[in-house]
Amino acid sequence: MYNQHKILRVFQLINLLKAKPSKSIRSLAKTLAIDNRTIYRYFDLLREVGFELEKDCYNRYFIPDETSVSPFSLSPEESALLKELLMTSGKGSILKDSILKKLYIHSDIHIQGGQVFKAHLSSLVEKVGEAIAKGKQLLIKKYYSANSNTIDDRIVEPIHFTDNYQNLVAFEVATKQVKYFNIERMTTLEILPKAIQHADLHKTSTPDVFGFGGSGQTHDVDMWLSLRAYVFLKEEYPLTIPYLKYDKKRDQYRLQVTVNNLAPVQRFVNGLEGEVFDVEFTKYYRE
Repeated sequence: MYNQHKILRVFQLINLLKAKPSKSIRSLAKTLAIDNRTIYRYFDLLREVGFELEKDCYNRYFIPDETSVSPFSLSPEESALLKELLMTSGKGSILKDSILKKLYIHSDIHIQGGQVFKAHLSSLVEKVGEAIAKGKQLLIKKYYSANSNTIDDRIVEPIHFTDNYQNLVAFEVATKQVKYFNIERMTTLEILPKAIQHADLHKTSTPDVFGFGGSGQTHDVDMWLSLRAYVFLKEEYPLTIPYLKYDKKRDQYRLQVTVNNLAPVQRFVNGLEGEVFDVEFTKYYRE
């Protein structure tokens, strides 16, 4: 059980490091509820399996997008074990099959750490598909929210994937809202025995720039951003780019957009204290 928890924490750490903005050692340790020395040990493990770790000018760590990783060799026994683990990740996965083709039981292989992580994502996608097919509720264990910088469990009723399988559109039971959940920020999934209870509320609509579907109410947002906040916003939420304008006189960026939910906007502002200015919301927020 200890090794299983360690593996889950490593996947959580990968999720945190892949999500912008970059994170300090202290922030990572606090989010994962472990000490700083353990974070450094996990860093060594990630480098050993081929992940590239980088630091920004503030000594905060991140895994760069489309990171190029160095291959390493596995013994025949290790190859056999890895193949067995991948075979249990589910059927019909293109990512899994791609990895299996590169594994040879009687010879050394080369496999990249990023590919193992994608195999993990593939198993998550397949489990979601199974829950949808069976009409069952789904427990997302230790979901990492980039907005609130927290990791917690979510009970949802899955509806469908976005076109690129990057997000799951699901009804969250606790909030009674349809939300978009990033697959890469899930640690593990559990199909619950309870059948879907709120099918009549599974109303999806075109998401706003923060990924939230409509609920019959919209909110106007107007705020000014520093360069750092601007870079983070457009990289984490690329749909905001058409609504961002640079003001030469103020040397700041302005976001004017209509959203379906103010929660991610509030979390963005709170997470970048001192980097967002003159924030104005609609009357719905003040009420």
